[in-house]
Amino acid sequence: MTVFANHKYFGGGLKIAPKADLIDGQLECYQMRSGGLFYNVISFIKLFFKRHEYIKNLTYSRLNTASINTEGLLIEADGELIGKTPAVVSVHGQALLFHMPIKKRLQ
Repeated sequence: MTVFANHKYFGGGLKIAPKADLIDGQLECYQMRSGGLFYNVISFIKLFFKRHEYIKNLTYSRLNTASINTEGLLIEADGELIGKTPAVVSVHGQALLFHMPIKKRLQ
């Protein structure tokens, strides 16, 4: 499993990427090799209790862009299947803009 995140939380509040920052333009990338059912369950429990950074088969990196060249892997984004690999994953810093309406002064 490979997870790319630009925010700390996903999946109903799981803190997958504690170092992530929405506006820095960087992706947190976590890759975990499968270790069988028992190992995967233990890894999920560690994720639930925010201890997943100590999983033995977990690698972490911070990047701007990732290229996935393997063909036919399913891609899920925000809980929805959006396609298959090959793919390029990237994030744009400060891409989310919020506009606050200016209140008119009451006279």
